This record gives sequence, C-alpha cells and structure tokens, in this order.
Amino acid sequence: MWIIGSPLDNALAVLALGVVCLLLARVAYGPAE
Repeated sequence: MWIIGSPLDNALAVLALGVVCLLLARVAYGPAE
C-alpha cells in the first residue's frame, strides 16, 4: 500500500473505493440497463 500524507488525499481514496464498490455491486446484483 501507499502512504497518504494529507487527510484530504485520504478522504478522496476512501471515496474512490466506495464508488468502485458501488459500481461492482450494481454489476453483480443488477444490470444497469
């Protein structure tokens, strides 16, 4: 893993991870027509 120095970068990383999880969930549980 990488070292994230600023809290803002840390928050952006968490947000990006959440977006990826939501996209994967949509693909897994229902086609986004």
